[in-house]
Amino acid sequence: MSQAMIRGMMDENNEQFVAYFLPTEETLTKRREDEQTGVAYCEDKVYEYKMNREYNWNVKNKASKGYEETYFLVLQPDHGVFYNEIETRVRLSKRRARANSLQTGLLVQHRELTEDEAFAQENRLTQLEPPVVEEEGEMADEEREIFGGEDDEEQSDSQAAQSDVDNNSSADEE
Repeated sequence: MSQAMIRGMMDENNEQFVAYFLPTEETLTKRREDEQTGVAYCEDKVYEYKMNREYNWNVKNKASKGYEETYFLVLQPDHGVFYNEIETRVRLSKRRARANSLQTGLLVQHRELTEDEAFAQENRLTQLEPPVVEEEGEMADEEREIFGGEDDEEQSDSQAAQSDVDNNSSADEE
């Protein structure tokens, strides 16, 4: 369901699990109203969700035994194909229902991101973007400093200065 939410949780025995929450009928009505007015959410509304399922998780990353590389591809027409490695894999397995478990609720009130949160999110997005590839034949300023390259204007200036030196040397010899 597109309106569902998942959250990391901890039970009374301090065991971590993933909870799958579904919106209540009242929340579905609020979300439809938001959609009709063309907004993602209203900051003054509280959206209620009820826990539907619980899952245990198993995490595998590059340091895990038996890790296999996995990639995802994104096709953007007129821009190209991009890929990135999925470095962490999380496998969920259904958790046994507790006999005395209560129906857990989740209350969500949306708000704008703080400046720090927006900055952190922008950094995470930047890490996912492909590196900028420079056109062949163009040297970045950093590369010029490292490799001692000059741009065309600098080369013509140094060539003109060298030719002045050569002309003065030959005039002195005569």
